Amino acid sequence: MFYDLLKNLCKENNTTVSKLCKDIGISPGVQSKWKAGKLPSGETLLKISNELNVSVDYLLERTNKTEVNK
Repeated sequence: MFYDLLKNLCKENNTTVSKLCKDIGISPGVQSKWKAGKLPSGETLLKISNELNVSVDYLLERTNKTEVNK
């Protein structure tokens, strides 16, 4: 599930989901939607991907490779 993966990634990066939301300029309240199974918009996924240095595909659990293709 997206939220569980995000929470673990934040922990690995010594941050929290709330702090991540603040850092990328989105409302921390969106976490409740993610916990319920909703996915972020494409724009938000890209911001999260850039902030945590993982691929969008990894965030969407389409791959187990965290590398970002550049």
